[in-house]
Amino acid sequence: MKEVILIYKLANNFVCKESSSYQMSILAEFLTNDVKCSNYDFYKVWANNDQYDSSGGDYSSLEKRGDNIIIMEDWAEEEDPFIEMPKISFIHILDEWGRICKDRPKEVLITRDGDNFIFEKKS
Repeated sequence: MKEVILIYKLANNFVCKESSSYQMSILAEFLTNDVKCSNYDFYKVWANNDQYDSSGGDYSSLEKRGDNIIIMEDWAEEEDPFIEMPKISFIHILDEWGRICKDRPKEVLITRDGDNFIFEKKS
């Protein structure tokens, strides 16, 4: 299992505190820098729209490959690390992130176990 810990900061924002893998830090940076607490619906619409194969934000680039979503750093080369997951997992992450943003816990632990992403809130 791989984990990442995010902590709540002022102005309705989170930052990555620590990560057990580079791929999980990519996920954390995507959530905190691109999705933030306002863009999760945009990324859900993008994931479900077959017209668009790629998207991006301030930090990340996203690609669709079959039924999977790839998240990589915006400046990444093809051989650089990335995180890949099924579209259904990506949508689940965005739904959970929306709930996290509304609850604003002091700390969030995201654990990846295969294609499952578990969110734990700590106050």
